[in-house]
Amino acid sequence: MLKQRYKLIEYRFRALRTLFVSDESYRRTKFRKLFNRELDLSLPLTLNEKINYRMVFNRDLFLSVIADKIAVRDYVEMMVGNEHLVPLLAVFERIKIRDFEALPVSFVIKCNHDSGSSIICHDKSELNKRRVVSHFNRRLRMNPYYTNREWQYKNIQPKILVERKLNVFDGKDQDVTPEMFRVHCFHKKAMYIEADFTCVNGREYVNIYDTNWMLQPFTLGYGNTPYNIDRPSSLDDILDIAAKLATDLDYCRVDLMVENERVYFSEITLTPESGQLKFSHAEWDLNRHGFNRHLRVI
Repeated sequence: MLKQRYKLIEYRFRALRTLFVSDESYRRTKFRKLFNRELDLSLPLTLNEKINYRMVFNRDLFLSVIADKIAVRDYVEMMVGNEHLVPLLAVFERIKIRDFEALPVSFVIKCNHDSGSSIICHDKSELNKRRVVSHFNRRLRMNPYYTNREWQYKNIQPKILVERKLNVFDGKDQDVTPEMFRVHCFHKKAMYIEADFTCVNGREYVNIYDTNWMLQPFTLGYGNTPYNIDRPSSLDDILDIAAKLATDLDYCRVDLMVENERVYFSEITLTPESGQLKFSHAEWDLNRHGFNRHLRVI
């Protein structure tokens, strides 16, 4: 309880700070602290700079539709069909303990207006429902824009959604099965794939591949898995769906999951890591070294 109160106080301070510190000043300060250099918004060259440029200057309302985990479902259905949507079980404006009675044994619950609020429930009989209710009712009161100046979240009406829990490891070796495919798309083309792994011992890895499933010589925050990973049989579908969902965007990361060879949509991320991607080799953040060489200012 004390920790939650502290988070609310911190959040209110950040919200108040927007009255005195502009988005540009805030992003410049964050960038300088992390990368030990100035953020160039006049001629952004790196992917991180271009993501920061989007956060500071792009106010296209379409970005808010894409960032809204409920509203984006209509866009996904229009672009690739509803068979790629994880079944929606419920939507709440606020959640109460009694609301869990109508839910299945397992599910995924999250807010539509933020990132990182998701809870995966494997068995609701073991779920601390009071704590979950407190968690989500607190998250509903927090606007991510004020936390990190990601404008696309600012005007989303906060709600809670519940989806079916996918079993991406069903009948597969968890150590060598990606639980998420995060496809970086540039100007309507799928270019690179972050494949996320969580081994049975709980260790997390991320491999970066090109569209031919060739492992790339850099990492993004996490190290490579120690195992050899075969090309997924669903890779062509993953790339096709990602490219279609990126049709109206100059850059985005399309997050997809695979269950029983069917590809499911997770989300479209417009500002990965808030423009603070941790490339193991900084040169891969530059135009001339490939990762964003096709990306003009976004």
